[in-house]
Amino acid sequence: MVDRGKATLFKEQINDLLSHDWKIHYNPETDTTTIINEVGKEISPSTLGFVGSELLDYINRREEDKFGKKRKTPLDEFSKKRFGIQDYVLIEEAEDLNQF
Repeated sequence: MVDRGKATLFKEQINDLLSHDWKIHYNPETDTTTIINEVGKEISPSTLGFVGSELLDYINRREEDKFGKKRKTPLDEFSKKRFGIQDYVLIEEAEDLNQF
């Protein structure tokens, strides 16, 4: 379910999604996939971005339901021994990813 803040912020995208019958269309000649509505109009970039963000959130929630919360703290000594980890780097901020 969409929370009130998200519903207000993405009102146009949510209305676009709810007001059309969207289908995934695969073209084997060009090996491309598009999302089109009932009249063949392709989904807007802003609506597609909203769907992508919601799918990512959904995947993360499902993974947490199945595997538990993702570790965001350093490993303790017991976990290192249990998993056979000899060395690792804890990345604390997304900015750190750019250096690799």
